[in-house]
Amino acid sequence: MLGLAVATFLAALAFALAGLGDIAASQGHWPFVERFLDFGMRHAVKRHASGIEVPKLDDPNMIRLGAAHFHRGCAFCHGAPGIPVNPIAKHMLPPPPELAVTMRPWQPNDLFWIVKNGFKYTGMPGWVAIEREDEIWAVVAFLTRIQTLDAEAYRDLALGNVQLPEQSGAELATVESNPKASGACARCHGDKAQLPLSILSQC
Repeated sequence: MLGLAVATFLAALAFALAGLGDIAASQGHWPFVERFLDFGMRHAVKRHASGIEVPKLDDPNMIRLGAAHFHRGCAFCHGAPGIPVNPIAKHMLPPPPELAVTMRPWQPNDLFWIVKNGFKYTGMPGWVAIEREDEIWAVVAFLTRIQTLDAEAYRDLALGNVQLPEQSGAELATVESNPKASGACARCHGDKAQLPLSILSQC
């Protein structure tokens, strides 16, 4: 057994040293790798979330706050009722789930752990103010209801029922110095330098 373990380690090391692993984001993992990673992710969440005590999540103000946080920080990748997932986010690997359409049967404590900590090696970050558990629980409260909302109910919760006009990123990105386009893309690419037009035109 020890010899087999050593041989497996050396084979994996040789594979990595030879650069044979496909790390391109233009295509997904091999199916068996994807299933294994998904299996590990589900069980890791359940284990780490098992001791989390869930507060009451039925406060309307709490749900409204969670909707606002979700719209500001999550809807770009996960979509929302009446708001499709951004085309760029759809090409992320793994692609973020469209939560208004489909969501795993996570329990509230699972959702809390996910929102708070995020996932390594994906585009899912941890909560930026990790000590603000009240904000995280507000998002969880909203997530437990997101699939019951239509577009109007979502707008009422997240935006006070404000009607948002559709706007094309390609139209905004007519020049590299356009502050609106730069601001939108800076969420992912940073704002320390001017962004090239090739990036702005995709926003």
